[in-house]
Amino acid sequence: MRRIRARRAIAKVLLAFPDGLTASEIIDRLDPNITRQSITDARHVSNLLKGAKGVNKISKGSKIVKGVADFNIASTSYKVALYEVVDAKALEEWVR
Repeated sequence: MRRIRARRAIAKVLLAFPDGLTASEIIDRLDPNITRQSITDARHVSNLLKGAKGVNKISKGSKIVKGVADFNIASTSYKVALYEVVDAKALEEWVR
């Protein structure tokens, strides 16, 4: 398995927050000494969690408004994935 240190760091964060986190919330809680080079954005988190055992991925909608308040710029909406731990033992075995 590639990038095992990054996967272990992600699993550690997910086990600390079993209710679920989005990929950007996971990045905020990662140890920067371990994952600074391998995880730079939310897409990397989702790629590293592909095939993870014991993690449930839930798609939810989110609306983000981009632009400055003085300008009339339309809002952009996109889906955000929520990752939650379903089986902690399976996740721990997956990263070992």
